[in-house]
Amino acid sequence: MGKKTIKKKIVAIVAVDENGFIGHFNDLPWHCKRDLKFFKQTTMGNVLILGRKTAESLGGTLPGRVSLIMSRSSTETYTHTSLKYWDSELEKRGCSYYVNELSPKGFEVAEMLSDRLGTNTIYVIGGANIYEEASPYVDEYLVTHIPYASNGNVKFPIDVSKYKVSEVQILKDAEVRENTEEKKLVKLNDMVIVRRYVTNNRNNQTKI
Repeated sequence: MGKKTIKKKIVAIVAVDENGFIGHFNDLPWHCKRDLKFFKQTTMGNVLILGRKTAESLGGTLPGRVSLIMSRSSTETYTHTSLKYWDSELEKRGCSYYVNELSPKGFEVAEMLSDRLGTNTIYVIGGANIYEEASPYVDEYLVTHIPYASNGNVKFPIDVSKYKVSEVQILKDAEVRENTEEKKLVKLNDMVIVRRYVTNNRNNQTKI
């Protein structure tokens, strides 16, 4: 069977500090309520692709979204028939599926789930390895730039500066706090800005 072109738009969504860090020991290096709200509003009702460690750090399935979790130990297989048990309550509370590879199996299942939801966009939400593995297929990067130097230890593996910026949004009144028990407010060097970067992967017709 020949390779297939991904029909849905693939968007990687991430928050990055000024040194390129996105994580700190399987957690965010900061707490920004405004950005978390933006993430929720953007991804609500859609399919999310994420790694097992990221899923564990979230502490459970995200309500109103379908999580497709990459786990090498998974032996699950899915078809349109096996995904037929679907109702509004399941969609409301969110649910998770597991696959052991991103391409081709992961994208095939993600598209089936997206078809079931009636959506056109699939979001990649991390971690670093998943971002890197998904990069040949990503149509857009939606990046929140956090303007301070955190104590992160995991960097975003993609250089988005080589892509065209198609949209800029300022997250007004965004506060950033240390992700500690004290939640100490940090001094920002600029505004918290979201930029949408458009790749040329779609023109190159990257296939699975």
